[in-house]
Amino acid sequence: MKRSIGILMMIFASTFLLRGGKAYASGLSLSEELLRCGYHIKEIEAMKEADKKEILDAYKNNELQKNTVYLEVDNLSEIEKLCYYSEEELLNMGCSLNQIRRAKNEIDSLYSIPEEELCKKLKTSRTQTKLFKKAVESGKSRKKKVFKEGVSSSSTISSSKLKFTMSVVDRSSVTAPEYKVILTYVWSEPYFLGLFEDAVVAAWSGGLNTKSQMGLARYSEYIDYGVPFGNSFGSFLMSKVEDPGKGVEFYFDQHKTIQHRSAKTESGSIDFVLFQTKKSGLSGKIIAQYGHRTIAWGASVGISAQGPTVDISFSSAYDTSSQCNTNIIY
Repeated sequence: MKRSIGILMMIFASTFLLRGGKAYASGLSLSEELLRCGYHIKEIEAMKEADKKEILDAYKNNELQKNTVYLEVDNLSEIEKLCYYSEEELLNMGCSLNQIRRAKNEIDSLYSIPEEELCKKLKTSRTQTKLFKKAVESGKSRKKKVFKEGVSSSSTISSSKLKFTMSVVDRSSVTAPEYKVILTYVWSEPYFLGLFEDAVVAAWSGGLNTKSQMGLARYSEYIDYGVPFGNSFGSFLMSKVEDPGKGVEFYFDQHKTIQHRSAKTESGSIDFVLFQTKKSGLSGKIIAQYGHRTIAWGASVGISAQGPTVDISFSSAYDTSSQCNTNIIY
C-alpha cells in the first residue's frame, strides 16, 4: 500500500507525543489510561493484562515508543475476483472448498435481493448498492482482465480499514539490550471475504535472541456484509514461523465458524522479548508489518536481516500496511 504524507505525519506525531509524555491521570482504570495513550478499546481488550501494565508504566517513565500505521482494503475488488475465478482456481490459490462455497453463496444471496431492499438491509446508499452489484456482474462475466490494486471507493460496503500499532518498551541495562515488543491490530469494520490467513511479521537488527513469543487473534461475530462486528467469541492462538536472530511470522485465519456462527478476526495482540547478553553499542531497528491476504496467485512472505539492515517483503497477494519502525541500540 502506498504511504501518504498525512499518515506519515500521524506516525511521527504519535511517536513524539508518547515519548514526550509523562503524567497519567489518577482515578482512571487501566483501560481508560490506555485509551488516553491513543489505543483503541478493542486493542486494549486483546492485550494481556501484564502487557497493559507494562505499556502504561513505560509511558509514565518516558520509556515507550509507539508507532501506528494503517491499511485499507478494497472489498469490491475482492468480490469481483471471487466471482471471476472458478472453484478450481481458488483452490489452487490456497482456499478451502468450504470457504469458497460459503463466500460465493453469500454473494449470490445478496445479489438476488432487489436493490431498494438491499439498501435497507445493508444500511447503505443506492450508489454503494449499485457498486456491489456491478462488481458481481463484472466478475461473473469472466472477461479477461487485469485487476487494479488500491481502493476505488471508501465506505463501509466498499472498503475496510485496519489500525496496526507497535509498542516497544526499552528494558535494556547498561551492559545488555532487552526490548519488550507488543503488536496490536484492530479492524474498524469487517472485511468482506475470509478465505485465507492474514499475517503479522516482525524483524529486527543485530541478530538479537527472542523469547516468550505469543500471538492471539480475537474473533467477533460476522453478521452481514457492511454491518459492524457482533459479539466477541474470544481469542485464539496464532501459528508462527521463526527465523532465529532475524524475525518471526504470525498467521491466523481471516474467518472461523464458532458455535455454528460466522466470525472474523476483529483485533489481536502479539508480544515477545528481544535480548542479548552483551551490548555492542550499535544502532539498529525493529520493524513490523500487517499483511491481509487477497485473492491472487503466489502468496509469499520474506524477512532479510544483516547487521543493522532489516526488511520485510510481502508478495502482491497481500494488501499491506506501512511498516512500523523503532530505533534500538544493541
